[in-house]
Amino acid sequence: MHQILNRSQLKTEHFKTVESIDQIEWNNLFGERGSFDWGGLKFLEESFSGNQLPEDNWDFDYLIIRDNSGKSVLATFLTTALWKDDMLSPAEISLQVEDMRKTDPYYLTSKVISLGSLLTEGNHLTWTGNLPFGKRLCSYCLQNYQNCRKNIKQVI
Repeated sequence: MHQILNRSQLKTEHFKTVESIDQIEWNNLFGERGSFDWGGLKFLEESFSGNQLPEDNWDFDYLIIRDNSGKSVLATFLTTALWKDDMLSPAEISLQVEDMRKTDPYYLTSKVISLGSLLTEGNHLTWTGNLPFGKRLCSYCLQNYQNCRKNIKQVI
């Protein structure tokens, strides 16, 4: 039997800093998953804000979707950061692009929204329920996130 996703019974909470989220709750959701427990994310926020270079400044977004009883049914965090478009290209391609960056440091770079961050590994998303329910929750989450982030600049 599939769980029904009743959007009217869900509440999306959007936070710009992990400090706005209860530390115990976040660690219960993600504390065993690596460097993105509450303290690790606070460290990343502090490290990647207020810096001189654009690539050293990230935007953090935290989403928690709750059911009508207040229980978390989905939680995740996303970062918006400047990435090199050739990051996953073969080495010979990246070498050519890096030559171009000697005169144009932001050649082939883009602001990218990613689940998790460039420095964290693992499962950056948690939900309760079965797989079809989780897929519907993820879709709902992304729709809400897009509404929160409509004004992102794509390129520097």
